Amino acid sequence: MLMVLFIAFAVWGMSLVDEEVSTLLERHPEVVKALGSDADCSMDYPKSMADKRYDYFYYACSGSKGKGMAIVHTESTGPNAEEELVEGTLEMAGGTSVKLFPPRK
Repeated sequence: MLMVLFIAFAVWGMSLVDEEVSTLLERHPEVVKALGSDADCSMDYPKSMADKRYDYFYYACSGSKGKGMAIVHTESTGPNAEEELVEGTLEMAGGTSVKLFPPRK
């Protein structure tokens, strides 16, 4: 029973990060360039939970130009504890990789 509660809590916590990071990825210049302006990203919960590194998450992304898996490291920053993309890679279905760094503001 304790394990079920732990998993439920972990999934709930990840769902809070999911929407915020999905939006960051969908607007990221490198993701738009690789997948198109219609890019759609959603967290891959099983892969994210399997990664033992802290604050690393997997996002399945697709758009009019292709699809891939974004593997990102995030950190909570600012007074509202907003998620920030620290580093990451978009691994395209065709085998190429695109490095993701926070877009310059």
